[in-house]
Amino acid sequence: MILAFEQSSRRGSIALCRASETLAHREWDDPLARHTRMGPALQELLKESNLQWDALTAIAVGRGPGSFSGLRAAITTARVLAAPSAIPVMALSSGAALAHDWFSRQPTNPAPLVVAGDARRGAIWYAIFCPNTPGMRPSTDWTLAPATEFSARLPANATLATSDRARLLAALGDAASTLEPIEEVFPAATALAHLAQMRFDASLPSEPPEPLYLHAATLA
Repeated sequence: MILAFEQSSRRGSIALCRASETLAHREWDDPLARHTRMGPALQELLKESNLQWDALTAIAVGRGPGSFSGLRAAITTARVLAAPSAIPVMALSSGAALAHDWFSRQPTNPAPLVVAGDARRGAIWYAIFCPNTPGMRPSTDWTLAPATEFSARLPANATLATSDRARLLAALGDAASTLEPIEEVFPAATALAHLAQMRFDASLPSEPPEPLYLHAATLA
């Protein structure tokens, strides 16, 4: 079983999964204080599932890109819970979880998916994902692009997805009209757990258990 925490966007979630089965799940939408909802949600999930810690294969956590406070809270919680029983922590990008969920819902769609967001300071963070990639590794590293150059870097047939559409549109300005439609999709702890299990089974290593920042963090 895998216990997963995902708090990179305004929609936080926790899930307990066994293989492709979701045993318990909590989700909340709170843009102002998402990290304060995690503790009560975790207590509810533990009570519902009667989780035995020695039954866990790993604790998965999304590392962003995304919210400064949300990522810090999720990663710290995962590491603290894992330490007493030496449970492995499987950290992976929240964007990879989003892409894994996206392609699982559209199994016949061959087009790449660009997961992007406003990095502030006139920049856009993004990575490009393709279907059927082992472990849902991005075909490009997470990187920054000036907002004025972002559209020129995208594959012609790609779908563009973000977990904060309004903020991305504002960052892109006039260039946004050339990129519509822009899908608003949120990384979910269930997808994170399923992807972590796939990576664990394939003996793929965890990413660093620290927030994925592409430049100095700003509060969100």
